[in-house]
Amino acid sequence: LPIRRAVIAVILAICLIAAVGFVVPMPLDVLVFWTNSIIIEFVLGCALGYYYIRQGRRENTGIFLVAVAAGLIWYYLGHYDYLTGDRFFDRGISAALLVYGFVFHMPSWMDNPVRPIAKWVGDSSYSLYLSHPFALAIVAMAWPRSLVTPVLYLIVAAAAAVLGGILSYLIIERPVTAWLKRRASSRRAAAEPVLAPS
Repeated sequence: LPIRRAVIAVILAICLIAAVGFVVPMPLDVLVFWTNSIIIEFVLGCALGYYYIRQGRRENTGIFLVAVAAGLIWYYLGHYDYLTGDRFFDRGISAALLVYGFVFHMPSWMDNPVRPIAKWVGDSSYSLYLSHPFALAIVAMAWPRSLVTPVLYLIVAAAAAVLGGILSYLIIERPVTAWLKRRASSRRAAAEPVLAPS
């Protein structure tokens, strides 16, 4: 499929799955998860990615500040139950606003401090996805019960999750991926027919 049709097809399929989960009670936990509105966050990711391919980055400090401020305010309202209580509406939209601001309109003077960090986090995103429950559990167990500061806890937990993801990427994912690539290359080389000299 052309990329435009493929993106539209993925968006429609995910929205349909989420709509079914909203209307029909699911009998299995795995079906509850896969029909939860959280999957619509993937729709936002697809839409932003497609828009970036089509439009690219357009530096605009004003839009950047508005998008980031709106994302933080939206997250705050959702975190303290001023919104719907729905994961996608309370968290997904705020995340999309932040991503939109930083990816599309971040001022160029922020490139040097932000871009290397963003690259590390992007490269390790799959490891972060797999390892963050362990990092968050460790922070939760080690956090002093007397220190009731949600914002500080959020910052420490997020930093621990990102650090854990990067370490997991460096120690496990990258070496394993390199080994698999070498193995695949050697198999392809072994499978190629050897032509006899004429």
